[in-house]
Amino acid sequence: MKIKPLFILAGILFVAALCFLCYFLGFNKGKAKAVMANMEFVNDVVGMVDYPLIEISFYPNPENEWVIINRVGISAIESMFYVIQDDALLQWGTDKIKVITFQQGRGTAPNGIFYVYKNKELKKEVPYWEIHIDDEEIIKAFRQITVEELEALIGQKLPLPI
Repeated sequence: MKIKPLFILAGILFVAALCFLCYFLGFNKGKAKAVMANMEFVNDVVGMVDYPLIEISFYPNPENEWVIINRVGISAIESMFYVIQDDALLQWGTDKIKVITFQQGRGTAPNGIFYVYKNKELKKEVPYWEIHIDDEEIIKAFRQITVEELEALIGQKLPLPI
């Protein structure tokens, strides 16, 4: 039995009409809501919420030296550097620090960069628009230092901002 081209064309048109009808009736709105649940608007721009420390285990270990850096401002003139090295505090506060970030490589300039160093090696770098810290102890533990002190602490030059 040979299938006629007219039946194939009718089948394709039927499937296309069915897809259009499903889209028109809004069967795709659940997926859009799930995507938008993880986004926030910053100055009329969509950003994504990220917890930069959530997947890192800061279990206190004398062999590991952690340095968490919050670089506020990206130009060399206005940059300020805040550092925290308290393993025990970070172990229980990984979900207390969140940033509003964006996809890199889109021509967007961040307002700050969050760095994670372990044993003087850069493990993570997260550019962001906004940072939110939901714990007063963590806020107080961040101390401001100069770029020279910071580079001596990590044993290398700080990476250039994005």
